[in-house]
Amino acid sequence: MNKIESLYKYIETPNLKWEIIDKELLYSFIEKMKNTSQDKTFHQEGDVYIHTKMVCEELIKLSVYKTLPKKQKLELFLAALFHDVGKTLTTKIEEDHITSPHHGPTGSCLVREFFIKDLGISGKEEYLTFRETICSLIRYHTSPIFLGVDADERKIIKLSLLKDLTNDFTLEMLSLLSIADMKGRIGPNTDEKLFNIELFKEYAINLSCYKDSYKFSDNYTKYKYLNGTNILPNQSLYNDSNNEIILLVGLPGTGKDTFIKNNYPNSIVISLDDLRDKLKLKPTDNQGIVYTTAKELAKEYLRTNTPFIWNATNTTNLIRSKQIKLFHDYNATVKIIYLETTLKNVLKRNKSRKKEVIENVIFDMLKTLTLPEPFEAESIQWICI
Repeated sequence: MNKIESLYKYIETPNLKWEIIDKELLYSFIEKMKNTSQDKTFHQEGDVYIHTKMVCEELIKLSVYKTLPKKQKLELFLAALFHDVGKTLTTKIEEDHITSPHHGPTGSCLVREFFIKDLGISGKEEYLTFRETICSLIRYHTSPIFLGVDADERKIIKLSLLKDLTNDFTLEMLSLLSIADMKGRIGPNTDEKLFNIELFKEYAINLSCYKDSYKFSDNYTKYKYLNGTNILPNQSLYNDSNNEIILLVGLPGTGKDTFIKNNYPNSIVISLDDLRDKLKLKPTDNQGIVYTTAKELAKEYLRTNTPFIWNATNTTNLIRSKQIKLFHDYNATVKIIYLETTLKNVLKRNKSRKKEVIENVIFDMLKTLTLPEPFEAESIQWICI
């Protein structure tokens, strides 16, 4: 049975069946949610679990939610269900107030890991885009409140582009989640925050990106605009770059080497695994010399405008940003290709490698895995293999 189809049962009844949802979906998080307090100034309703139930109940009441296509309804409901699980790891007390900084990004990683490990939703394009629509909604669920005040069109446009990769994500869905989040609590300034979300909606509509992604003339202009170049989004810049570098992203055992052989057989490849072998280092050894060697090799190719593929795991945006900055410093453009297969395949392929990676290392990488987003480089692809 299609694993997405099996999830529709949770929203196809008039009333949410919490005893089933708790047992079959929230089991990994529920006790921690119940034990995670919220600041009583803004969340007089109680703990994260109580708030989550209220948010989901408010969501399914929204008239716009009821008009969404079936799949988007499910994605939005699951985003509401898991939107605050990140608080279970980030909540702390600061100056007598309970805060949960960065709980959106933290929650998106927790949910991605859960969907891949527990629900097996990975390895197919349909599963990948379904999961990442949910993770993107969770990651950015507080944005409409603040962007409605800031009226920062660059940030609003940037968020809209997530639709280009996920298919279903829209700023309309993000706004609905934020509305439900505000209505599903007991605290002050709710009307003010709902007004901010309405402003966000109006800004997005005026930019023609509320229900679709913003359309740029080309990827080069898009990247420059999103990363701060002082231009209007509807301009078209001359692309004076020297060449394009491909940066691969994927867990160990995904099949990056095979992907290169099948799709880029004649390309120059800088492989951190190969360099590690040449330097006779284990994956658990200090990797400083591996990265230094790879970086110097990359500089040699960049100086002569020679295209190459950077083959490493690159599973967080922080790691990717360092490589991308180097490539851009030499006036190259960057294409990021994220590769995914099932976790079962990852572990099986890893065991067949000459240099097997310790499974716990793979699971640790899965915990922090963040997929490349549209603003990270000129071109982004997500591919299931």
